[in-house]
Order: sequence, then structure tokens, then C-alpha cells
Amino acid sequence: MSEAGRTLTYPPPSVHPSWLAVEVAGQRRRLALGDVRWVGPVPRVTRVPGAAAAVRGVIAWRGRVLALYDLGSRAARPSAVVLEAREGLCALVVDRVLGFVGDAEADGAVLNLGAATEASGE
Repeated sequence: MSEAGRTLTYPPPSVHPSWLAVEVAGQRRRLALGDVRWVGPVPRVTRVPGAAAAVRGVIAWRGRVLALYDLGSRAARPSAVVLEAREGLCALVVDRVLGFVGDAEADGAVLNLGAATEASGE
């Protein structure tokens, strides 16, 4: 996986990562690694009139149209994470991808995208 010119490598097999650590709106968060499908630069975004505040727009990803959620990105060059959510695939804008972590070293709150988007009024 790559983030703006930086390559993320999987840790040694002895570490057993469970999470992808990211920074969202200036806070460290964790995404369940099993839900992550892709990490990369934010693709071209098409705005959606009348969409909820948390929806930056939609993106094309591997022949699919996905909602792109932005929960308050502060980065000049954010990344996107495509993940499997409760309702299917979606994408999330993150300020930074911090790396892979196991349960023992995970110190950020788990990001529940469903709860976050419900709170934003979607």
C-alpha cells in the first residue's frame, strides 16, 4: 500500500497486525484491517448536491462509484482508504496513514464509520 509516495510494508508475521492506524481530523484512529480494501491518494471527487455534511462527494474506484466521507480532514494532501462498511464499500479521507498495528500497540480509538456518518446527519 502506498500513501503519497510512501510505501507501507506489512510487519513481520510475528506481529499479527489487526488494525490500520490513521489520523483523521487531527486524531489517531484505527480501522479494522480486515475491512480495508485499498489505500492511496484521493481520486478525483464529484460533488453531490444536497449530500450530508460528511460526504465530500463520490469517487470512481475499480469500476464502482463510492461515497467519499470526510470527517474533518486537515491535511493539504490527504489519502483515501476504501473499506467495507455496514452498507457496502465506501471511501474515507484520512490526514495520514500511520501504519499497521496489532492489538497490543493500538492506542487510537476504533473508527466506526456507520456511527460517524449517522452523527453527521446522513
